[in-house]
Amino acid sequence: MGAPPLTALSDSQHDPLGPDAPSKAMPHHPTLFKLRSGQCRFPLGGPLEPARFFCGKPALVLRPYCSECWQRAYVVARAKR
Repeated sequence: MGAPPLTALSDSQHDPLGPDAPSKAMPHHPTLFKLRSGQCRFPLGGPLEPARFFCGKPALVLRPYCSECWQRAYVVARAKR
């Protein structure tokens, strides 16, 4: 009849590693102890899971996140009507 209803995706569905990512060790996604100066510190995984892996891409100058993670972390609030 019509198109199926749209549903919002959770943060874990947007996560590049997938919803079960924290249990999988990924060499290109460092742990807290493997992060270096200048690497993106955006935590990967679900919102209720402990951060075990981080983005690790080159961070913006004087910022904790890369440009992609910066856009995910800081959303501009819309004016209320």
